[in-house]
Amino acid sequence: MDLSASTDACKAADVRYADQLAEHEVAATRCAEILRHELSRVVAHSDELEALLHSERKESERLNALLVRLDVERSSERLSARQELERVHEQLVAANERAQPHVSLPASPTMMW
Repeated sequence: MDLSASTDACKAADVRYADQLAEHEVAATRCAEILRHELSRVVAHSDELEALLHSERKESERLNALLVRLDVERSSERLSARQELERVHEQLVAANERAQPHVSLPASPTMMW
């Protein structure tokens, strides 16, 4: 192979290399655009999920507060009912003692059942 043919072969290889490099640069640019787009979608979705999580936490806190309030109310109602039962039992015991002094009722309303 002479010098001229070798030079031509090198120039042709350089052109092919430059073409491939240009194609790779175009492909890399396109990949970067796709990645930026996908990243922005992921960030947006992440923001949506974070907002949803915040909302769910607030709702959970609200429901927990409601459960605590309901539990307090139920405890108060049970206490009131127990006090009323004890009051009625005391009246029943007193009435029974007046009516039948020789018959005694249990000392506690819960012992009646």
